[in-house]
Amino acid sequence: MGTSVLKRNNFLLLHLIVLLWGATGIMGREITMTPTDIVWGRLVIAVITLWGFAIYTRQPLTLRHHERFPLVIGGMFIAGHWWTFFAAIKASNITVPLTILGSTSFFVSWFRPVVRDSRFNYHEFYLSILALSGLALALSLDVMNWHGVWLAIASSLLLASFSLLNEQLVTQHQPLKVMFWELFFAALVTSFTSSFTSNGHFLKGISEPRNLILLVILGVVCTAFAGVISIKVMQTISAFTYCLTINLEPVYTITFAYFWYGESERMSSLFYLGGMVVLLSLGLDILWKHYLGTSAR
Repeated sequence: MGTSVLKRNNFLLLHLIVLLWGATGIMGREITMTPTDIVWGRLVIAVITLWGFAIYTRQPLTLRHHERFPLVIGGMFIAGHWWTFFAAIKASNITVPLTILGSTSFFVSWFRPVVRDSRFNYHEFYLSILALSGLALALSLDVMNWHGVWLAIASSLLLASFSLLNEQLVTQHQPLKVMFWELFFAALVTSFTSSFTSNGHFLKGISEPRNLILLVILGVVCTAFAGVISIKVMQTISAFTYCLTINLEPVYTITFAYFWYGESERMSSLFYLGGMVVLLSLGLDILWKHYLGTSAR
């Protein structure tokens, strides 16, 4: 297979992955289980799938004792991110949490100088102000449940922390190993809070065929498969194209939600204008970094 054909196929795969990630919000709302049980079920199914994939591809997953702690922290971050994300959806609707999650990259730009002891990036600071202005515009009239808003902000902060941690971990381990152990520890942490360990609500939830089917799709397709393939496609797709495409996830999800739920997901014109400002700030950030990279060459 030629390089150009491989790049094209991987680009199509990347769009498929973004579509799958965009569908997770819909599935999270459709599954009639608590956010904790959804996250726990998703994690367990994904871990089993990745373990089977590692055996099939003969990739080692062993860890040294000193390597475990950062992966435990990563597991706590991703478990917390998913829990707050699904809780925000159930507390408000799909559109509000996804709009707020669009600001995750700007939390990263604020945190990186602290955790990496690097120089503060002023262009990212100004773009973050633009993004936050968009969020303020989007949320000014439409948000009736601020509990959902704060949950979504917490989800965004946890995702930013998770991304910064993984930025370091992927330089030390194979991506599959990082993903497997983070999800494993996330499942372990979530087990302590899941109703499965106390009153059997999890078993009652998955006894409904619709819940079980959606949970399996969420764990196998949207978590394990999408995670592994998202790493694979970066072998031929530049980081610029990858990030630009990933930023389409909120657009896909909000579009899905509108056509699936109709009027319950309709927001005012100001909300969508604010959301477009957030996406614009993200696009400008990526374009600026791409320009700097091109100039350097």
